[in-house]
Amino acid sequence: MKNFIHNILYSISKRIFRWIEIFINYKYTKAINPSLTLAQIRAYNKQRTLGPSKIICNAPFNSIYVRQNGEISVCCASRYESIGNLKKNSIEEIWHGNDANNLRKRIKNYRLDGACTSCGHALKNKNYNSYIGRYYDWILSPVNYVFPLEITLETSNICNLECIMCSGKFSHLIRKNREQITAIPIDVSTAHYDNLKIYLQKIKRLKLLGGEPFLIDDYNNIIEYVIEHNKKCKIYVQTNGTVLTQRVKKNLAHKNIEISISIDSLQKETYEKIRINAKFENTLNNIKYFQERAIRLKQTININFCLMNMNWQEIPDIIEFCEARNFSLNIIFVEYPRLHSIRILKTDKLITILNTIELARLKTNKEDYLIILNNLSSKINRFISEDINKKTNNFNDINVTQRIEYTIQNLGNRFTETECIEIKEHLFNILEKVTDEKKIRLLNLLQDEINFANNNISNELNIIEDKLIQMKFLIDNLHIELN
Repeated sequence: MKNFIHNILYSISKRIFRWIEIFINYKYTKAINPSLTLAQIRAYNKQRTLGPSKIICNAPFNSIYVRQNGEISVCCASRYESIGNLKKNSIEEIWHGNDANNLRKRIKNYRLDGACTSCGHALKNKNYNSYIGRYYDWILSPVNYVFPLEITLETSNICNLECIMCSGKFSHLIRKNREQITAIPIDVSTAHYDNLKIYLQKIKRLKLLGGEPFLIDDYNNIIEYVIEHNKKCKIYVQTNGTVLTQRVKKNLAHKNIEISISIDSLQKETYEKIRINAKFENTLNNIKYFQERAIRLKQTININFCLMNMNWQEIPDIIEFCEARNFSLNIIFVEYPRLHSIRILKTDKLITILNTIELARLKTNKEDYLIILNNLSSKINRFISEDINKKTNNFNDINVTQRIEYTIQNLGNRFTETECIEIKEHLFNILEKVTDEKKIRLLNLLQDEINFANNNISNELNIIEDKLIQMKFLIDNLHIELN
């Protein structure tokens, strides 16, 4: 009955928004170099949470996102377009600085380019579930922006897990044990948090990302500070669900803390294979505790399910699990490491996944879940097209030596000539140990990783102290996984 009422209200609101949208004056003809068409803007506006707006993304007007090295951006998607650094400037200087104001001008001119390009693609393809800007529609369009209303902290990689799809950037144990490189320096210290305190007293939303937030002392201190000095502030914690100490329980007594839990399988063996160091039974017990708290406080828990090539069979199960508990659900495509991404699967397997999604549709009539499943189907159909296109070229016919040369060339300017030679030698040494079939497979995967890197991982490599070690690790890891 509750879902039925929700769907009715959802349908009514969308009809109202379509009517309101007609009367908005976008001043599109005055926009400078817009990357979106007026039709694309209007289509998105008709289904926004709080209704249509001339501002296509509110993030630059109400949000800051603080990273481990002190760099500040306005959201996770634009994390590599810095508007300042907490170690060099105050929040006020950054918020009213040239970089922040220039970004706002781009948004006002409907320009989703640069670090916002992926969001621009999402709107153009009507893939609204992948549009990060929708997460900042919790407040009406900004009239003035004297100070940020939302702060997100991603300032520590302390974590108790070593998830197979994660990296040392988000888990100090992965960095230590798997990558075997030096710890990330703690660039944002308690002294820098003091810079935030005046804003922590005024903001409306605080988001804590890790690492594992409940293990990070600074985060727990900040939670307690906000509870004391800004009782109305909503605090959102992204947790892996494995940590439930007495201190965490005490803080969770505060009604304004809401949590999102990452769980990627409902099967013990698969779950513990993905989330290394986690105990399945412990996580389920903790979820039960979180659920009972949410019911008591009339909150909704969000579940993040990282979709990859070892758990796609569980799409119907996670839908059923969430609906039975009235959890919201976010299905995240694992893109990196490519070896775990369903993007690399062949057409016949991708068609099987589409059939599995159709089974999942039979388990729900909830509008939110159906939108998620529709977006999954759209992405997988795109992957099928990519696989068919790959079969039409003769790239696999190039001999191994040429393939290696091609791969090294695509490393771009991230490595010196000497480093490229060393990487090439390392790659040759690995390839000598495998069959011809595995040679091609490894080179395909490595090339896929590098293609992905040109848009994303290159930024990750640029902040790693020893990029050469990291590249060798990537090659070794692909070799190990193939065997």
